[in-house]
Amino acid sequence: MSRKRKANKKRQGGRVTPSTSKKPVTRPGAGFAPFGLGDEELSSGWPANAAAPGPQPEVRDVFSAMAGAIGSLRDGHPADVEQLASEFVAILAIAASEQGDEPADGSPSAANRARALEMLGVAARLLAEAEAQRARPHADYLDCLRALDPFLDDAARVAARSAAERAGDRAPVPQWADAIWSGQPIGAWRAGDLLGDSVNLGVELDWPGGWERRVLWGSLIITEGPFVNDLVVSTLDEFTEVYTPGTGHPAGPDGRPYLADVIRFLDEADLAATLRDLKLGLLVASEHADVPVQPGHDSLAPLAGLLLNRLPVAGPEEPSSTSEAERDELVSSFLNSPERSVLNGVAPVEVRERCEPLFDYVEQRSDGDVHRWSPAVAAAFLDWYHQRTTSSDDAPDDGAEHDRFRQVVEAWIRYCHRLKGWPESVTVEALARLDAHVQPGIDPAKVWGQALSDGLEHLAEEFGGNLGFGDEVGDANESGTRPADGSSE
Repeated sequence: MSRKRKANKKRQGGRVTPSTSKKPVTRPGAGFAPFGLGDEELSSGWPANAAAPGPQPEVRDVFSAMAGAIGSLRDGHPADVEQLASEFVAILAIAASEQGDEPADGSPSAANRARALEMLGVAARLLAEAEAQRARPHADYLDCLRALDPFLDDAARVAARSAAERAGDRAPVPQWADAIWSGQPIGAWRAGDLLGDSVNLGVELDWPGGWERRVLWGSLIITEGPFVNDLVVSTLDEFTEVYTPGTGHPAGPDGRPYLADVIRFLDEADLAATLRDLKLGLLVASEHADVPVQPGHDSLAPLAGLLLNRLPVAGPEEPSSTSEAERDELVSSFLNSPERSVLNGVAPVEVRERCEPLFDYVEQRSDGDVHRWSPAVAAAFLDWYHQRTTSSDDAPDDGAEHDRFRQVVEAWIRYCHRLKGWPESVTVEALARLDAHVQPGIDPAKVWGQALSDGLEHLAEEFGGNLGFGDEVGDANESGTRPADGSSE
C-alpha cells in the first residue's frame, strides 16, 4: 500500500448510523481553539513558565470550546461526554502533527499521539491549578477535567481530582460523573452481508446507574486488510434504522443492480473474538499511514483504545494456508466443473499455474476463503497481481497468454459464485470489474481507488451524507452535516 491517506476520499465500509444532533461536536476540530498558550513555548508547544502559580487565562482558551459543549451535557449520557473527550484528545494529536501553517497529512503518528497526551497533561494541570484558586470554580472546566481523566498522566490526574474535591458544593457535579468511563461490555454484534468484504463489529456497553445501553461499532474492512476504517457509538435501534437486516443495500437510481441482491445480516457474536478483531483492526489502521479511513475513525480511536486496552481479548487466530496437495485438489474440482468448458486451449498444467496467485492472494491479503471472490475481491486481486508482476517474469507477456490468464480468472469467479450460491447479478458485476481491470499497463493506484470505492455511491442517499471528493464534502462538513456511510458490498 502506497497512497497517502486522504480524509474525504470515498471509502469502502464505514459509518452506519444516521447523523444526529446529539453529537456535541460535528467533526474533528470543529470549534476548538488554537493550542498555543503564550510566546515562550517548550518543544511540546506549552509555555516555559507552565509551573508558575496563579491563574492562566490562556489555558482556559484551550478548553473553552469543550467546556461550552460539555455544559450542554450536564444531564447527558456518559457516552456522549466520552465521545467529546475522545475528539478533544484526537484534535490535540492533529495539532501535534501540524508543521507551521501546513495541515497534517493523514492520521497522527504514534509519536504525535504520545506528544498530544503530554500536551494534555500540562494543560490539564494548569487548568486544575487555576480553577483551584478561584473563589467560584467554573463547573464546565472541572467537568472537562473529569471527562479527560483516563487520558491524563499521574500528576495531572492528581491535580484535576484535587481541584474537583476542593470545589465541593461551589460547583455542581454532573449526573454522569459517577458513570463516565465505567461502561462494561455485556455482549457483541456482527453485521455484514453475504459477500463478506466488510463487517461491522459492535461491543454493547452498559453503564452503572441505569443509563441507556450503547454500542461501539467498528467497520472492519476485510479486503486489503483487515483494518478498522471507521468508528461510531450508537444504540442498537439507531444502527438498524439505516442498516436493516434481511434487506439488500439500496442501490439508488444510478446504483448497480447487484447491490439490491446483497442481503445484510445482524447476529450476536462472541465478545472475546469481537474485541480481538477490533483491536487488531485498529492496530493495522494506526500503523499504516496509507490505510484509508473515515474521519470518525481518528475522532473515536482514543475512546476505543481505552476500552480495548482494559478488556481481555481472545488470542490471535492462526493464519490459514493451503498445502500443495489441497491446492491440487481445489484445481482438480475446478477442472471437473461446468465452468471448465470456457477454458479453450488452456492446458490443465497452465490452469494450475494460473490459479496459484489466486490462492496466494486470499491467504496474504484477504480472509483465506479461496472461494470468496466478490466484485471487490476481484478488483483488489488484480491490483495486487499487477503490482506483484510489474517487475517479475510472471506477468503475461503477449496477447494470447494474457487472454488465457483472463479466461482462467473469469472461469474461477463463475465457479466460486456457483458454489457460494450468489445471485447472477453479483457475478455480472465481478466480471464487469474484471473487464475493466485486466488491461496491459494498468495504473495500480487507479485500481486501488476503484476497488475500495466502487459500490459506495448508493450509500449517500441511504445515510443522508456526501461521500464525494474535495470541496463538496468540505462544504457539507462546514455546514454541520457529517458524512454518514455504511458497510459496502
